[in-house]
Amino acid sequence: MRLEVYGSKSSSPLHFQPDAAYSNAFNEWTSTREFLINLEAYATTSSLTFTLKVTGATEFIGSHIVSQLLEKNIRVRAVVRSTSKVKTIFPDTGSQLEIVEVPSLLDDHTEALKGVSAVIHTAVPGFFNGASNEETLRGAYAGALNIVNQAISIGIKKIVVTGSFLDLFDTDFKQAYGDELVTEIDFGSIELADIKPEEQDAVFVYQAAKTVVDKRLLQIARENSDVDVTVLLPSMVFGPFVPNFPYPSNISQLGTNAIAYGLIAGGPDGPNTYPSLHIGHLVDVHDVAKAHVLALDAPPVPGRHKRMIVYSGIFKWKDAAEVIRKTHPELAPRLPSSDAAPPAQTDAPLDISFTSEVLGMRKYVPWEESVVAAIEVCLEHERRFKN
Repeated sequence: MRLEVYGSKSSSPLHFQPDAAYSNAFNEWTSTREFLINLEAYATTSSLTFTLKVTGATEFIGSHIVSQLLEKNIRVRAVVRSTSKVKTIFPDTGSQLEIVEVPSLLDDHTEALKGVSAVIHTAVPGFFNGASNEETLRGAYAGALNIVNQAISIGIKKIVVTGSFLDLFDTDFKQAYGDELVTEIDFGSIELADIKPEEQDAVFVYQAAKTVVDKRLLQIARENSDVDVTVLLPSMVFGPFVPNFPYPSNISQLGTNAIAYGLIAGGPDGPNTYPSLHIGHLVDVHDVAKAHVLALDAPPVPGRHKRMIVYSGIFKWKDAAEVIRKTHPELAPRLPSSDAAPPAQTDAPLDISFTSEVLGMRKYVPWEESVVAAIEVCLEHERRFKN
């Protein structure tokens, strides 16, 4: 069994039209081979392919996915734009890690897909790593559909895609603050035609792009009932880096961990103030990676789209500051002052019962540990680049 994981930022123009390019392949493809991965049974012959890029959120989550798969003795194929970073992170994997260079998510991945039995397509560039709005839209929409459609066209039956819990809400985010239970069947109302990268802010474009591709993936799953498509919807992700992970020189490129840096560096209102991000739903990167690995072994669910929320709980910036004050008392002078006002944060209840049912995930890393890990990543960055 071979597995493949994708996740990269593309600098190519938005010239690829996945739906048009692969409609004939969809119509001609008639394979009905049933597919069920058993990670333990096939551990000695399996292979995963993963795209690691020089910068971006893909590396943060994706490197943990690869690490967990390698720990299970599953062979990994890394599809990358450059081989150096993969070799730095995973220097001693031998034949267990295969590396294939493909410049862009919008390129032809046929050769890289050959011989694999499953694809994991991980996160795309976004506001948290300095990507432009155009790059975000290209990566999230056209890039994701390109990979998924190419995988289906050559007969791959198992596909796991990293979505976002932002897909559950309208762009006004009102429901995210309400008391109404939010489930995996909820969708934001944004459509592709509504996205105008040159006019809208980065968070809007990221949320909108992830939402519209999520909707398209649901349609693809319905059109190809013999393909097992899973979309995972993690909330905001904090946590440690894998060993050997190369730190970018710009702290803003630490992925979503950089958001936590505002606790000790100060928010937009200056030192000793809170970060401005309003998201309160949190999950640890270990749990996000675990969900991807478990999804590979989860059978299809008849009559239901495998779209699953992944989050551990709700945190508040004020509580997070108190946790850091206890675990790192030396940082107390840098934390928000007692009269600083934290922003309102999302706190709507999220239903993860379907995730528990399908993936068996019932225990998560406590949010306190995730916050501490994020701060420690930021402190390590300060130590490495103090000059």
